[in-house]
Formats: sequence, structure tokens, C-alpha cells
Amino acid sequence: MSYIEATQSIKNNSHRVNIVDLLLSAFVLIWWLEIGLRIVIFGKIRLEFIVGFLLSIIAVLKIAKSEQSFIGNPLIKAIIFFHIVIIVSLPLSVSIERSFEIYLDHIFKLTMISIFMSVLINTTFQLKLFLITSFVAFFKIGMESFLGKITGSMVWENQGVMRLHGTQGSMFGHPNSLSGKFLGIFPFIWYIFPLTNKKWKMLLLIMSLFIGNILIFTASRTGYISFLFALAYILYHSNKRLKLFSIIITCLAITFCFISDQYSDRFMSSFTGLEKEGASSETRKGLFYDSIDVFLDNPFGVGIGGFIVVQKMYGRNAQDTHNLYTQILAETGVQGFAAFGILIFLIFRQISLNIRALDRMKNERDFYVKEIEKSNTNLEIDKFFLDDINFLSAVCKASQLFLGIRLILGFFGHDLYEIYWWIIAGSVISVENCIKNSKVFGQKTEPINLFVR
Repeated sequence: MSYIEATQSIKNNSHRVNIVDLLLSAFVLIWWLEIGLRIVIFGKIRLEFIVGFLLSIIAVLKIAKSEQSFIGNPLIKAIIFFHIVIIVSLPLSVSIERSFEIYLDHIFKLTMISIFMSVLINTTFQLKLFLITSFVAFFKIGMESFLGKITGSMVWENQGVMRLHGTQGSMFGHPNSLSGKFLGIFPFIWYIFPLTNKKWKMLLLIMSLFIGNILIFTASRTGYISFLFALAYILYHSNKRLKLFSIIITCLAITFCFISDQYSDRFMSSFTGLEKEGASSETRKGLFYDSIDVFLDNPFGVGIGGFIVVQKMYGRNAQDTHNLYTQILAETGVQGFAAFGILIFLIFRQISLNIRALDRMKNERDFYVKEIEKSNTNLEIDKFFLDDINFLSAVCKASQLFLGIRLILGFFGHDLYEIYWWIIAGSVISVENCIKNSKVFGQKTEPINLFVR
């Protein structure tokens, strides 16, 4: 295929929205906004299950028709291996019924999002649509929190501090959950912002305002520490470190000057351990040591969700571990820890491979840049090509930082049964699909061949 023919093909095929795209977008909105809780009728008819079931059927049909082996992908193998380890470990659980329920509702169910993404997202346009839909959901929740802070309706005392909460009963209800989940949006805003036009920049700036509001006023020390990690990560990878460092220090100084002492004191207590009220730090330490003891007594784990059961049996503090790593060890054992470690390693590895592949594609384009400039016909598609590569690169970098933030938050939260790992695995495979299928060009052709005249 000539470059001119490829250009025409891209113009015709690269921006079509089909029913599958709409269903996936609907599923994203239903999930993050918890529509079943907000609108009673949707909860009664189990709208989330219906849409998820339809997507499952479509995914199975697409896998069956695909010429490529679905389980040939290393990340898919790692996901399957993790599930096998968990299933095989179920008989070892101190409460098989509880473990099986958690497996279905919090592992199997959430893993489906990575399957949906890896099968149904094959173009940059589809990936953009997925991210835009996610941004819309978080924009809605962020706006609610912003209004809740202004009116005071979502702010009340917790651990001696007036803390901003999310909608009660939702996954955003606890201040730490609200802060942690919104921190996950920050990397994508940071890396995608330079690629957008003025209209989108304005929306992303508003979203950043919502994140700042949530980060500060939830008074989540885990959020504070993870945000500092994110800033350090960005600073380390920046080409203008001195300028960026000056901006960061200035912004932090201004923030400290204008916020109430209770929030600055809360921030400082992240490092001093001195709390105004309660004994959160001591409680976490106690749970940490208890979970280590449980692991040492049960090296193959007490079953997912079993830590609380064991704590009750021994008359100790019956809370979750508040630590991702001891949660994995205590509840899934050495085999679960190894399976989860392999999954995380392969996600990081695939992100690096995706970044290298995108760099090679951009280098190939640069090699033919003179040929491109000779033909005005190709200028539009060349811009399209560069925009897509820059977007995919931004998603890769954001995914890398997102995963880093989650791993830092893991020192303070029991997040093994959350959606984070599966949604980031899905996004990484989606980017890989865009590269492998050369969908940034609109054709299943090697990138370099598109420039052959």
C-alpha cells in the first residue's frame, strides 16, 4: 500500500464510533459513578451486570474470531496465573465461603475490565474515548466534592481534623479512598495536558483544581506522601528540573501560607507521627505486626479476606491489614505474593517495551520527513500520526507513574482487591494493541511501509 492510499484509508476509518465503543463507555460511567446507587431503578435491574454481560459476550466472540492467540500475551498469562493461584489456594482459607465471595466480587469481576480493554480497544481513538469517559466520571465526582467543601455538607471531623469525604456508601466515601483514587487521575492530566487544545486544557485545569481540593482537604497523609512521590518522579524525569523544582517549591509554599493550620499540621504528622486525635499510626503498626505473625504462622496464606477472621479468632483488632504487601502475604501466601509480583513486573516491562516501540515508530517517521514535506496530501495524516504516537507515549508514561503511586499507597492501604491493577493492565495491553495492529495508521501494516511510494 502506498502512503497516499494509507492516508485516504485513515481519513475514512479512524474516527468511527460503534455500539461496542458506546457499551464500553457506558460501563466505565456506570462503574465509577456507581449508577446503581445513585439511581434506584438502575440498581434494581442491575444495569452494571447487564452491560458487563453484553461486553463479555462480545469479548468472547472477538477472541474466538481473532487470528492471534489471546492467551499468548505475557500479561494475559500473568493475569490467568494469578487467578489460578488464588483459586487453588481457596481450600486453604479459614473461611472458604468468605474467600469465594471476595474472589467473585473483587477479583474475577474487576479483572473483566482488563479483558474488555485488551480485547475491545485497538485504536488510539478508542483509547481516547475510554479515557475521556473516565475523565467525565471523575469530573462529576470532583465537582460534587468541590461543592461539598464549599457548602460544608461533605466535611466533618475525623481524627481531630475537618476532613472532606466522598458520597457515603460509595467507593469514594472514606477520605483516604477519595484522595487515593483521584491521585490516579493526576498522571494522565500531567502527561496529556501538553498535547491538548485550549478547550481541553481548560477542562483539565478545572479537573486539577478538583484534585487539589480533594488532596488538601481530605487530610489524607497517604495522599500527601504519594503526591510528593509523584512530584519527585516527574521532577527526576524532567528535562527542566531546576525550573520545575522552583515552580513546585513556590506552589507548595503558597499552599502552606493559605491553608488552615490543621491541614499543614496533618501533613507534618506524616513525618513526625504526632497526631492531634486518635492513634491511627499505632493502629497501623499493630496491624502490620499482626499480619506478619499471621503470615509466619500460615506461609501459604489464610485465604483472601481471611485476615479479619483470624484477628477475631485471636481476639485482636479485627481490621484489614492497611498494607498491601502484608495483605498479600497473610491472605494469599508466598504463592500469591509471587503471582502478584510477576503481574506487576510484566506491567512495568510491557510499558517500557511500548515506549521503545513508539520511539522507533517516531524515528522511522523522522527518516521520511523530507518525503512527507514534498507532498501536501500527506501533511494532514503526518500530523495525525505524530499526535497518536505522542498520545500513546503520554499514556505509557502516565500508566508508569499511576502504578508507582498505587505501589506507594500500598504501604498504607489494603488494595489487593481493588480495580487499579486490572485497569492499568488493560490500558497497557490496549496501547500494545494500537502498536501491534498499526492502528495509529488505520491499517494492519508495518509503520515503515506506509511511507513507501
